[in-house]
Amino acid sequence: MGDGEMVVMNSTTRQLVQMQYGEDSFDGTCRYEEALAYYEEDLSISKEALGDRHPDVATTLNNIAGVYDDQGRYEEALAYYEEALSIRKEALGDRHPDVATTLNNIAGVYKAQGRYEEALAYYEEDLSISKEALGDWHPSVATTLNNIATVYAHKGRYEEALAYYEEALSIRKEALGDRHPHVADTLNNMRLARERMMHASTKRKSPLRKLACLWGK
Repeated sequence: MGDGEMVVMNSTTRQLVQMQYGEDSFDGTCRYEEALAYYEEDLSISKEALGDRHPDVATTLNNIAGVYDDQGRYEEALAYYEEALSIRKEALGDRHPDVATTLNNIAGVYKAQGRYEEALAYYEEDLSISKEALGDWHPSVATTLNNIATVYAHKGRYEEALAYYEEALSIRKEALGDRHPHVADTLNNMRLARERMMHASTKRKSPLRKLACLWGK
């Protein structure tokens, strides 16, 4: 997963996984298959105790999707994220922050696959809900703006990327303070976007310079 939702599960399951695999089980060093086994058991119990369409079931589905996402098993991740999204919309309403979070996660998978237009569509819906539910200056809004900017940067649309990064930076400074790590991350993203924009501009000009030299001869 990217800048989106942290893995969340019921506390008993989390304690079991951490006892078995350590505190960093979900920080990229996890033994994924064992983690999935615990999540699947969590899912089975939650469905039996709470019903198939309960928000806690959606949380576990989201967590399973996150493991597949981390493994690069994107189609499986999307299937679980979509099921979580369906339940959250039904149980919580279309404009709930948890719906926005799931949209963000789905967009992250599309971004990882290079499916940038689909990623942007999900991020924009996430942004709309987050602004409505949390306010324009919430850190989650900044996270989505940052993610949108990253997609534009991947597409080589650096001016648009920088505009979104600037907005994310402004919110993060306001909400988190000038010295927060997320502020530093956004500044670094902006630096990289500017460097790539300059590099792309140089590459475009290079053939014209060669042609000018030829004509000069």
